[in-house]
Amino acid sequence: MAAVRVRQVYTSTNGQPSEDEGEGTPLFVMSKEEGQWRLAACQSTGVIESGE
Repeated sequence: MAAVRVRQVYTSTNGQPSEDEGEGTPLFVMSKEEGQWRLAACQSTGVIESGE
């Protein structure tokens, strides 16, 4: 079993960060079955920027 967390930045088709979408921090829980890694669960939380 492995837990993998990444920083996800949404981009437009030209590769620029999308101001509408922002960022995410998905967490993937993987399990190894019969020698292959498979997605067991996932959860994604958007990151909200504060006005500070």
